[in-house]
Amino acid sequence: MQEYPPQIEVIQAPSYGSGLPDSKPWYQSRRLITFTLVFTLSLAAGLVYTFIREPVYQSSASLLTRAPGDIDQPAMEADIQHVAIQRELLLGQPLLAEVVNALMLPSGTSPLSVDMLQSMLSVIPVPETNLVELRARGPDAAILPGLVNSWIDAYERMRVRQMAAATDATTSALKEQFEEYGYKVEEKRTELDHFRKDNDIITMEREDNRTIARLKGLNKSLNTANEEAVSARANLNAVKAAIARGEAVVPDSDKSSLVNLEARAQELREILKENDKRFTENFIALDPSLNVLPEQLEKLENEIAQKRAYGQQIVLTDAQQSYEAAQQSVVELQQQIDDLNQEVTEFTTQFSRHEALVEELAQLEELYRELGERLIRIDVKNQDRYPPLRVLERAYPPSKRIFPSYTRDAGIALAASLLLGLLVVWIVDYLTSRRTSGDPLSVTGIRIHADAGHSAIPDRSQPGVLSHAPGLALESMLPRELSVPEVKALLDTSGSQDTQLITLLLCGLTLDEILALQPEDVDLEQGQLHVTGSSSRVLAIPESLGNSFLQSGGVPAWLQDRDVEVNAQELEARITCSAIDSGLASPDTVHAATVRHTYLAYLVRQGVRLSELERIAGPVSPTILAQYGRLSPAGPGKSMELVNVVYPYL
Repeated sequence: MQEYPPQIEVIQAPSYGSGLPDSKPWYQSRRLITFTLVFTLSLAAGLVYTFIREPVYQSSASLLTRAPGDIDQPAMEADIQHVAIQRELLLGQPLLAEVVNALMLPSGTSPLSVDMLQSMLSVIPVPETNLVELRARGPDAAILPGLVNSWIDAYERMRVRQMAAATDATTSALKEQFEEYGYKVEEKRTELDHFRKDNDIITMEREDNRTIARLKGLNKSLNTANEEAVSARANLNAVKAAIARGEAVVPDSDKSSLVNLEARAQELREILKENDKRFTENFIALDPSLNVLPEQLEKLENEIAQKRAYGQQIVLTDAQQSYEAAQQSVVELQQQIDDLNQEVTEFTTQFSRHEALVEELAQLEELYRELGERLIRIDVKNQDRYPPLRVLERAYPPSKRIFPSYTRDAGIALAASLLLGLLVVWIVDYLTSRRTSGDPLSVTGIRIHADAGHSAIPDRSQPGVLSHAPGLALESMLPRELSVPEVKALLDTSGSQDTQLITLLLCGLTLDEILALQPEDVDLEQGQLHVTGSSSRVLAIPESLGNSFLQSGGVPAWLQDRDVEVNAQELEARITCSAIDSGLASPDTVHAATVRHTYLAYLVRQGVRLSELERIAGPVSPTILAQYGRLSPAGPGKSMELVNVVYPYL
């Protein structure tokens, strides 16, 4: 079957939105009227909205939530949590209600409510500091400074009340106990002094008292043994009694460290209770400074338990050994000093009473000291909870508004109106534009007609109209042959789909064969292309074509989108557009038949036998083969295996 190339007609590009030039003057055009109407309405609305807004003024003050301590104290670090808490207190309804009651507004000014204050006031923390900025915004610049300053004053009064309430609630009972134990200590000291005088106990040492001095010459050994036995037994009993009561029994050298550990543990427990009241479990778990406190308390409690157990064992062992040694001495000496037992026993009883009084005094003094330390800790915690404030800068009347910027907003309204007008014009043109379905496809001023012979193009007298008819001379049957540089330029400037199309034509396929390709016809593993149809054949896939198929997923590029149908006219249009983009001369003469003819002519010029062209191109009519014979060099023809079947640059 004779192949004819599509007919190409070069035409003048139509005006945008219609096929006819606009006959009306430019100032009466639909586009100008539409643009002017939309632009005017949009700009008027934008300017009205811009200039009817009230001006907003701002007055601010700076507040340091933690004032620096004395010069000999360490520098105060930023407490982000404390600043956040103070922000919530500053914006709380109780404080704002107090501000409303205390605020003195100028005459003729509308009263303010708590809700209005919440919308006007804001607290802005300064990053990485204990500093906050108090801001008040509103349309009346005269009341803003007084509002901010009244806000600060009310906040200071609230902190004073909170600190006083917290101090009274926690320390009043402790102070009473502290004073009560002070009186008890003095009474016990007086009782101990009277007991010493009544029982002739001069000093705390037994050997220095008069009773012992009288007995020393007679039975010094017995007295010593009895004293040691009584003392050791009393000590052992006291240790056992204390252990039975669950009291901490440790050596005197470890008491101080144990008291400190217990005080630290109690302080951590109070901190954990306070954190449980103030924060959620999720917040504590996310804050490293909070979630480690339970672990610290557990370690501290384990250390206390270990120290108690170890000290208890040491004290109990020492007391047992002391008691056993003293008891053995008493047994050995008892036989020698029976007549002095009564006196020694009486003195020992009195001295034990004296020791008991001393122990009671020591316990009272210890409790008195602990109460004093607890009061000191409460004072320190109150200072941490309610640190001193410092007002760095009071609020002053604002000098200019902060919002809105009338000039900027007017410019924005102007630009937005301009863009809106252009957008509406484009939408109207897009919706009202039409194209006749029967018109030939026009691409960049070129109309491409189907392969329908000479009657496909109407008779035109304008230059640039090309026609190809089957009745021409044989010399005109062959299309234009492209040079190698022209083919290279065509491939270099084409897109991925167009390059694949051109490469298939340079392998000898026709447009109908290309359109008939299916994914199963491409065998990349074997490097073969199966051409189906009336002239079925198997062609080798060049390297560039194989790479192109890999990029398109192993299928022809135009088959990737199954929803879009591709026809011969569209493929011809792609080739023509590629010729235009590559800058080829007479791009209107470059079509599918041109590219395929270029490849066949390349094979013939190498001397391939004309009879073997069908192995590449399929059946070719004798008339066309005769035309190709003019391109064959002199001499016998070559087999297809002896020539290069891959076109250059493929």
